[in-house]
Amino acid sequence: MGWIIGGDFNEVRYSHEKLGGQPVHSRRLRKFNSCILSSGLEDLKSIGHTLSWNNRQDSRIFCRLDRVMGNQPFITAFPHSLVEYLPPGISDHSPLKLVCEPSYPSGPKPFKYFEAWETHPSFMNTVQEAWKADFSGNPLFQFVRKLANVKKTLKVWNKDVFGPIQFNLSITKKDLADAQIALQLHPSDQRPLFEGGLGIKTITDWNRGAAGVRFWEIVSRKNSLWSVWASKRYLRNKNIWQAPAPSGCSSSWSIILKARLWIASKVQFIIFEGKAINIWWDPWLNGFGLKHYLGRPSYIWGPPSSASLDILIHNGSWRKPPRWPVSLDGIWQDIIQIEVGGTGEDVLNERVSPSTRLRTA
Repeated sequence: MGWIIGGDFNEVRYSHEKLGGQPVHSRRLRKFNSCILSSGLEDLKSIGHTLSWNNRQDSRIFCRLDRVMGNQPFITAFPHSLVEYLPPGISDHSPLKLVCEPSYPSGPKPFKYFEAWETHPSFMNTVQEAWKADFSGNPLFQFVRKLANVKKTLKVWNKDVFGPIQFNLSITKKDLADAQIALQLHPSDQRPLFEGGLGIKTITDWNRGAAGVRFWEIVSRKNSLWSVWASKRYLRNKNIWQAPAPSGCSSSWSIILKARLWIASKVQFIIFEGKAINIWWDPWLNGFGLKHYLGRPSYIWGPPSSASLDILIHNGSWRKPPRWPVSLDGIWQDIIQIEVGGTGEDVLNERVSPSTRLRTA
């Protein structure tokens, strides 16, 4: 019977499969290879950069910890099987894609429904208007034509509202992949760009920058596919600035949450009515939420953890609440120094130089 096994084995087979750090002891190599051979397994053919793990530290270490192996019956049954090592993104491991059969050109791409569409205020109206179109024929024929009209309308609407999602995603992925491939090929290169280097001073900068891009998309583009997915998968109605790292979450999400304090120092709120700003968690007061200054919500002062900043604003000006503790008057003096814009929607802006922007063009 043919079978395969793949994943993170936390071990390398050969000494050349590790760059940086302490050399691998030959006894460990023999044990791992002995287990593989006794199981009748061998590595499947692969493409891409096989050093699939890196420590994401300034003292760079790269290893091939991830692999897919199969026995001879499997390789005989699937002679074209191939493992592709994909770019790691902001994870410390590269994902592997196993292809068992060669791909062939397919027909037109099927229609794809994106759940993020539902979060846009014009979505339902767009669907309803498309459904109202009149078609002649029997009821079943009319139903099919209406569905086709909704699909056609949503394709146009998606390009106008969300843009060419797949194209933009592919361009971004290519840029990231090119940079990560260059880093794998030259792991010790810390030269600036103008000297022909990678332009990465430290891996800490790399991690922080990559996390900043993803975080910025969550807080500034709440209708994007990534934002909707992250909110449902990890946030679960919690504020991004307070959400703890769920048990068993990916290393990528953990990196994003760890970068919050740094990101908070790079953004600022333009306050109008305060309805879109959480008073406790959003970093509206000198890079922090009010919880940073007062401690746990409602212990010193009453509003719930979901309260918005508008409870401190009245007719376009700051208004001290009746139960505000006298001991916190110093904090109130800091608050009233912040300009309030009047009627309008609150805005989150970056306050960084073009060379250190959180978002990409």
